[in-house]
Amino acid sequence: MKFIVACTGPSMSAELLAQVRGFPLVAVNGAFRLAPWAVAIAANDAAWWRVYEDAFEAEARRFSANIVPKVERLVGGAIGSDSCSGVIGLEAAKKLGATSIVLLGADFAGGHFFGSYTGILKNTKPERVAIHRKQFRAWQKSNKIPVFNATEGSALDVFPRVTLAEALAA
Repeated sequence: MKFIVACTGPSMSAELLAQVRGFPLVAVNGAFRLAPWAVAIAANDAAWWRVYEDAFEAEARRFSANIVPKVERLVGGAIGSDSCSGVIGLEAAKKLGATSIVLLGADFAGGHFFGSYTGILKNTKPERVAIHRKQFRAWQKSNKIPVFNATEGSALDVFPRVTLAEALAA
């Protein structure tokens, strides 16, 4: 079963997600607000769950590698408490039965579609981006599920880059 993992890069939009409606979708962090039909929400930062309390109102399963009340914990393999939420999204899709995954909004160029985090949430620093790339690579090496990065202009070089049409047809 093909899953969509919707990340929060600047390329993410409601219009983009409308093109994949009908596919099971894991929304990473704030992408859940653009896809209320998401089957799951993946966010690793425990503080994120405290700030985005409306995520608990969604009719979606919730995943993190950290201990968060009312959120399923993913552990083992390439997943750790410091994992990138996008990697948690891949792992959640796997747990839910994905046989292939289309990655959207994984720009890796800095920023989010909603702007910068404020308050207690922190924006990803450049040195963390390098760590996140390694985490995606470790996930890829430990899993046999094909992942297609359909994020136009993505700087993430871990998975094959394809157009959305190609990814959906694969």
